[in-house]
This record gives sequence, C-alpha cells and structure tokens, in this order.
Amino acid sequence: MQCLKPSSVQIYNKNLVHFPTLQSLQVQNSQKYAKVITELRDDLDHRFTDFKKSAIHFNLFSCPFSVKIEEVPENLQMECIDLQCSSDLREKFKDFPLLEFYKKYVSKEKYQRIRRLAVFVTSLFGSTYLCEQVFSRMNHVKSLVRSLLSDSHMENSLHIATSSTSPNIAKHVREKQCQTSH
Repeated sequence: MQCLKPSSVQIYNKNLVHFPTLQSLQVQNSQKYAKVITELRDDLDHRFTDFKKSAIHFNLFSCPFSVKIEEVPENLQMECIDLQCSSDLREKFKDFPLLEFYKKYVSKEKYQRIRRLAVFVTSLFGSTYLCEQVFSRMNHVKSLVRSLLSDSHMENSLHIATSSTSPNIAKHVREKQCQTSH
C-alpha cells in the first residue's frame, strides 16, 4: 500500500463512516477509491504549492495582530511589531472590515511595506476573478453559432460583456438623427 492520507486509509480499510455515498453503494473495491482520493489530494497539494509558500504573507494580511514576529519576513518585522503594539489599530482591526482597515487606518508612511503587501494580496484574488470572468464570457460569446468572429469583434464583445458600466440609451436615442423624408 502506497503512502495514503487519513481519509484514503479509511476508504482502503472499508471504514466508510465519512463517505455515505460510497457506503450506500456497498463498494467492494475500496482500494480503487482510496487511490483516486490520494491522487486528487496530491494534485490539489501540487496546485496550491504557491499558496503554501506565501502562507505567512496571507496570515500577516488577514491576522496581523496574531502572527508570530519570528515567522514574518525580516523586511516586514519592524513594521509588524509597530502595528501589533498599536492598541488603536488593534481596535480598528476588530471594528472594521479588513479592506477598510488597511485603506483607512494603516498609514501609508508608517507601514509602507505592510500596505504594499496588503495591496498585493488583495490584487491576487481580484485579478483571478477578472480573468475567470473574461474566459467565461469568451466561451459564451464565442459559441458554435458565432465561432467565426474576428479578433477585433471578439475583443469588442468581451469589452462589453465584462464592463460594469451601462449605456445611457435614452441619451443616445435623443442624439440620433431620425430619417427625414425628402
């Protein structure tokens, strides 16, 4: 038996207490499912290695008052110590949403590096969402019926599909010159 994680070991040993669907199927070949679970977990571990490397940055961003200073990168340690010693900021952190806390109360001058880290972390997730939104919209726009769109038409369609502004149709109608008879 290869190196299995706890959930995989349970399946391998036919202990399906936490797997009601498998239990209802009365699975005979539990080794097959244990192997699949192990492969999925390994794949997820591999995909999220970058997040594991940046875990301390995420912790510092999300819980700046509870991180251990010795775990914080050296270039951020002094700012983190100052931040943790500020009772005013500690109260603001409790009372306000995370983004508002960094935006309004963490001084750009005093906590320059921590602010830069906060901007970096928040931009990671915003840009990922935007990319996913564009690809999703692109798949919708470029369907089988409209698969022959030129690159410029596709680009224009994506601009419209992902834009958060809406056109002022009433204004455009007023500005439109109606066809007059000769």
